[in-house]
Amino acid sequence: SFYPVPSDVAVGWHGWDWIERGLLMFFTCELLAQFRVRGLSRFFLGVGWQWNILDLFIVTLGIIDLVVSLVYSRSQYSGLLLIRLARLGRLARLIRLLHFRIFKELRMMVKGVFFGLRVIFWAIVLLVFATYFLGVFLRQTIGSDGTQYSYSPLFQSVPSAMFTVFRCVTDGCTN
Repeated sequence: SFYPVPSDVAVGWHGWDWIERGLLMFFTCELLAQFRVRGLSRFFLGVGWQWNILDLFIVTLGIIDLVVSLVYSRSQYSGLLLIRLARLGRLARLIRLLHFRIFKELRMMVKGVFFGLRVIFWAIVLLVFATYFLGVFLRQTIGSDGTQYSYSPLFQSVPSAMFTVFRCVTDGCTN
């Protein structure tokens, strides 16, 4: 079975199940307390509603996992692919850590990585277009039929010309 905590020291130890049930009970009580204190409208529409929905989703997955594991035996339970995938939702509990103030810097770093992915994506698109245009240009000039240049086999097609351009930009055009 899958545990978010490394359990390779005591694989068959049933204490992990009890620890997981205790954490599930704690998270469920926390969610019910938030329902009680904030009310349903502020819970789903107030400040931090995204975290609240994530918490509700994680706790719901945990409850479904607990019920299924109690109803089915281990052999039947391991065969249910959908439930096994839902058990990966336990890793989402680690995302809950980002909700605490102590992890503010870590949360900012994670946001920075995700915002930086857009920039990296457009840089790669720009690199591919530049490589494509240079590859087409070199295919038409150097790689055209009947030339006396020694590098013409590297530019016989657009993909090989693009690869040669990419190699020359990154590695230095050595054979």
